[in-house]
Amino acid sequence: MVDKKKKIIVFTEEVDKKISGIALAFTFVLLGLFLLYNDNFIGNEIANNIIRWVYIVIGIFGIISEVKVKDNPIKGLSDILIGAILLAPFITIYIIFDSWILNLISFLLGTIGIHFIFCGIIKIIYSIKLLLSEKKKLGKFSLDLVLALTNILALLLVIAQVIQHFAGE
Repeated sequence: MVDKKKKIIVFTEEVDKKISGIALAFTFVLLGLFLLYNDNFIGNEIANNIIRWVYIVIGIFGIISEVKVKDNPIKGLSDILIGAILLAPFITIYIIFDSWILNLISFLLGTIGIHFIFCGIIKIIYSIKLLLSEKKKLGKFSLDLVLALTNILALLLVIAQVIQHFAGE
């Protein structure tokens, strides 16, 4: 008779914390998006709007901080994501409100957001240049680049949907 032992998968504490952090961040984003499409869920429109945006922002920043890979040879991805997050309120306020005070305040967010985006693009280009000079890492680099671009495009899609929702109101 063969004694078959069950394999037990055990996560390290670091992996477990990373999984928990990513799950919590996605939870915040999902609940924020839920409130986005259920304007009167809480019963007070102002409270609903505040909680919605707090959840979405916390979730996006949480995803950025948890997904950030220490050994990623491509630098600048987090700069682009932070820039997109800062640019979204600028665009949203510009589309929704017609107040020079709000436009002036949001203009600062837009300026900082665009700065982060360009810093990220320049860092990515420089990272690509350095990695292409080291041909031995090209296979891993290609995979990292595809994953990074997918993450950026997914975030930009969520931001565009949020802006489109507000523009449609």
